[in-house]
Amino acid sequence: MYRVDVRGASGTGQTCTSNASGKYFNNGGKAAVVQITCTTAANITFDSPNAEVYLTTPAAKLLNFKVTRISDQQELQTNAVRYHSENPLIARVDAETGVVTAISVGSTRIVAKLPASYNGAEAAYQLSVKTPQNLRINRLEIGSSLLHVPNSVFQTLVPGRPALVRAYISSTQNATSTAQVTLHVQGGGKALIKPMTCPNTLPWNLDGAQIKPSYKLADTCYAWIDGPDVKAIMGNDLQVKVQVDGDLSAQVAPKVHQNGLMRVVVVPFRRDGVVPKVPTKAQIEEEIMTKMPFVQAEVTIREPFDVDSSVVGTSAALKIADSLRKQENPSSHYYGVISPPYGGGVIGMGYVGYPAAAGREGDPNAFHFTFSHEVGHNLNLNHASCGTSGGLDSFWKQFPEAWPGASNGVRSEAPIFDLRSGELIANNVWTADLMGYCSSGIWFSEYTYSKMSDYISRSSLFTLPKTLSANQKLAIKQKNFSEQSVDDFRYFICEWSR
Repeated sequence: MYRVDVRGASGTGQTCTSNASGKYFNNGGKAAVVQITCTTAANITFDSPNAEVYLTTPAAKLLNFKVTRISDQQELQTNAVRYHSENPLIARVDAETGVVTAISVGSTRIVAKLPASYNGAEAAYQLSVKTPQNLRINRLEIGSSLLHVPNSVFQTLVPGRPALVRAYISSTQNATSTAQVTLHVQGGGKALIKPMTCPNTLPWNLDGAQIKPSYKLADTCYAWIDGPDVKAIMGNDLQVKVQVDGDLSAQVAPKVHQNGLMRVVVVPFRRDGVVPKVPTKAQIEEEIMTKMPFVQAEVTIREPFDVDSSVVGTSAALKIADSLRKQENPSSHYYGVISPPYGGGVIGMGYVGYPAAAGREGDPNAFHFTFSHEVGHNLNLNHASCGTSGGLDSFWKQFPEAWPGASNGVRSEAPIFDLRSGELIANNVWTADLMGYCSSGIWFSEYTYSKMSDYISRSSLFTLPKTLSANQKLAIKQKNFSEQSVDDFRYFICEWSR
């Protein structure tokens, strides 16, 4: 005999009910089915009770929200919030993303509501849509490396890392001199206000819908989110506003991902007394920070590891690198480097979604192509469709294309800011995604960059302490490995040529 009486789940703060009544007997007959329904009592709040836009302001998500469980005030992460505008004739809002589009002058409430499983809690802010001035904010871009419009599905920022903000501002009057433009940033209880650098003369009478990205920094107004408070500001409650002449403004709430520490141990494999060429620690760290969405990179060049003469390819090097990682430092990525005795063969290999890879030696440029591609696999990336049809990510095969040429594995028009040169990279230069096999692929596209960010946010591997305690550092006895000494247990991606 069984009796069911479910009233709550104290560990999660939920309230539960069931359709169970009376007693249930198990005498070999039909099993009893009991339906249990649980709800989480929660509150939802916006960062501010008010927001404003102009008819010329680009569509954007204006405010962030926070969902907290009532029982213990724990912040909850959920995609269940749905938005609506109480007056769609004034402003429309995307039900899932919260992106607001101004329609006409006036005011309306933008409401965010949780489903019944959260007791149907809701919050709202008052939105004012104002008359446009003789200036127009046509487009905003923000990013640490890859610059996105804030309402892009691929937009992501790196927590605690400086970001570049660009505003494309034009005039409705001919030959208007530049305006006074100010960047206002809030986050983590801190605030930043600084002037933006603008062109001497603003472009005239541009249609906001036709604005294309510029690849010259001086063509737009721009400023950096930086300074001593940047680590506090660049979090998941980030608010960014561009203010023009005290009247016109555009406010956005960009997405900031979580985590961001990358540890890599590079292992040179010494065979027959020959040690492969490896770039310096600083060069590899620069490659990671320039192209990948990390806050910090910690690279260790390990002492050369001796292998016997049968270890000639990247497949064997990958297995040995992973074996060393498990024994020495499981919380780090391991990248093995080998000097093959011949020119052909596989250049690099990397497990997908698993922290081990290997590649051939080379000068810094050649090394970085292979290193970034293989570490990209470790960060859960499959191939882009430039120069290969094997192991493709389904994104590159979808139709309609996310942007022109995506089915060929090329980057979108989103500008890339090269931290090393201080220059913007156009999509007609180094056109391919780095996860393809084309020689023009030395940068990640906005899709692969965003996918890496999502993986980094979900993985605890990137939130571990910066240093290991003494008892965590495991010594390993040096020995030789042959190609048959380590079992191959995971799917990997091979690079035949670059």
